Amino acid sequence: MSNPAASALDRPTTENLRTARDKHRRSAADETLGPSARRYHEHAACGYDWALQAIDNDPDAVHRHMGYAAAYAEQARHHAVSSRRCPAPSASG
Repeated sequence: MSNPAASALDRPTTENLRTARDKHRRSAADETLGPSARRYHEHAACGYDWALQAIDNDPDAVHRHMGYAAAYAEQARHHAVSSRRCPAPSASG
């Protein structure tokens, strides 16, 4: 399966940056993740937003923002396993 964040880092196009940003926004809203992983996904999405804002006029800024996003995406990956939340046990149990 392709990794949208990796694609965005290889070829910074508007479409690739939006795909990566949207992936991290979905993950940030995923209530099965713990608060740390969700927060890191939020930061990664912000990095891609900033890259999108700079894409037409500042290529160096695009790459800086993509680096920021990639760093937070990596942190989110490390926290996802340890902070994954399981559904609450049922009362009938």
